[in-house]
Amino acid sequence: MNDTRSGQAKASASLVQQVETYVQRCLQGIEAQEERRGAGPDPKGPGRPLELPKVALWSSLLLCVLQGARGVLEVWRDVVLHGYDVCDQTLYDRVEQEGTAWLEQFFAQISAMLAAWLRPLLTQQAWYPLASFATDVLALDETTLDPVARKLPILRLLKKGAAELLPGKLAGLYDVRLQLWRRIDYLPEALQNCKVHARVMLEGLAKGTLLLFDLGYFSFEWLDELSQRQLWFVCRLREKTSYTVLHTYYACEEVFDGVIWLGNYQAQAGQAVRLVRFRVGALTLTYLTNVLDPTVLSIQEIARLYARRWDIE
Repeated sequence: MNDTRSGQAKASASLVQQVETYVQRCLQGIEAQEERRGAGPDPKGPGRPLELPKVALWSSLLLCVLQGARGVLEVWRDVVLHGYDVCDQTLYDRVEQEGTAWLEQFFAQISAMLAAWLRPLLTQQAWYPLASFATDVLALDETTLDPVARKLPILRLLKKGAAELLPGKLAGLYDVRLQLWRRIDYLPEALQNCKVHARVMLEGLAKGTLLLFDLGYFSFEWLDELSQRQLWFVCRLREKTSYTVLHTYYACEEVFDGVIWLGNYQAQAGQAVRLVRFRVGALTLTYLTNVLDPTVLSIQEIARLYARRWDIE
């Protein structure tokens, strides 16, 4: 099968107008907040007034991206069509100087609006609720960004696959119930271990939140810290990890459910966890969770939950 680029249907003029109005309203609200804090532009202050107001800059950029713009030149054309007499280099400079603060505030408003709209719908869904005991269900993961092309002279000296070509990576928290991003952090160190930034991603999470993550985060210290913070988790067990069975809930053929203590006399975890193991086809899957009561979180729901970790992809 040949790869093809699907044509994007054009939105109606009325929808485009509604989106444009909403974007401008959000950005004007951010500008008003800055002015109340004393961070907004001072028309009477020293220096030349801005040729391109921030609201015009960011609204043009966002709307052009939504309509499939492929470069800053298309944004510049839109700015000029709206009556701002600036050259393309001015736009490049402004985008670089402004940073990401306005975009972060804008997307935070959009996320909050979508969450408020979607949350009441969760009670109306036809399927079984996902981990109803948990405050939220979030998937935690990191992804390395694609290497940059070696077009600049300084990059042509590097070999293909060199780590210097990696622009960094993204760490994300994804709300599995609402199907919305909760948080995305840019990390400039592409080869940094994911556990280094993991604790930062926990900031602001409500007690009782359930986290889903892969083996890259596995460590006794990390699992203990989640329990101490009163956060639930479901993850895989790393191969060849030693443990001691403290209590068995169920054991029959290839199915096991019980409470264990991770580690041995040389290195032990500080908290007991629950281990469940079952077979699916030719695979034997083993999961860990700090939800110790099987009446609260069953084996079936553990399998269902961890499968939803892939929603972040």
